[in-house]
Amino acid sequence: MYIFGLVWWCYTGFETCVSMGAETKYPQYTLPRALKVSVFLVFVCNALFQWFLVGLVPHKFYPLLAAADAPYAEGLEAAGLIGFPIILLCIGIAFGGDLSTINPGIAAPARYIYTMAEDKSLPSFFCKVHPKYKTPYTAVAAVGIINIILIATGSINYIASVSLISLALCYIIGCLAYMGLKKNYPDMNRPYVAPGGKFGCWFTIVVYIFMLIFADRAALATSGVVTVAAIIYWAVFTRKHENKIPTIEEEIGVLEEPSSEEKAKMDKEYNIWKIATIVATIIALGIYIIPVLF
Repeated sequence: MYIFGLVWWCYTGFETCVSMGAETKYPQYTLPRALKVSVFLVFVCNALFQWFLVGLVPHKFYPLLAAADAPYAEGLEAAGLIGFPIILLCIGIAFGGDLSTINPGIAAPARYIYTMAEDKSLPSFFCKVHPKYKTPYTAVAAVGIINIILIATGSINYIASVSLISLALCYIIGCLAYMGLKKNYPDMNRPYVAPGGKFGCWFTIVVYIFMLIFADRAALATSGVVTVAAIIYWAVFTRKHENKIPTIEEEIGVLEEPSSEEKAKMDKEYNIWKIATIVATIIALGIYIIPVLF
């Protein structure tokens, strides 16, 4: 359970590539493919990390890992690997883990804020785009300032709990919004239709509600208050604006289709990634399943 708990934690955020859709070339092809591949690549990377960690640490220290705030560092220490290995671990976490987490943690929320401002759900100040880099710099700056303030409180564990619970609530709201769009706008042009979308939404809602039952009560209460306050703000702020759901063409313009040569190149690259991902996933599963079977 410890291993799968860590892997589950690491899945949070893989879907943030969708927030970059308006800045992506041929998003109707690249985003669905990126989502499909990334789910399995996240599993592979983290399953391999956990496998190495569990393999290095003696069985008697497994309870220590389950309750550790820094499982990799404490695991290496328990295995007697201190000094230079710890330094390498810190460097790897800083440049590989933390930066890869910070990047989508700033990029994705900033795009959400930008989109909400563009749709008149937030002040228009947040939908300003940098004249040179074409990024929503005011929204990015706002997210950065909020993050700095939260980190400065020194309550990172509590903030992380509130963040994850709020994210779960957002996913639930997103699933409900998806089903609402499907029902109220059945003829909307959709370049990609997720198979089993309705079932996936209900399954996601049930799973997250189940997870929230076991969440920290104080963090859950805080997330609930923040969510209710946000909904009230949205209702009050948008009351004076017309909330018309734009079509995809109105939102991002007519979707450009790749040429036959570009499409063939994209398909070839995707097939390479797909095959490599399948092989890596089989290997990652095998290193856990084979020892159990034999």
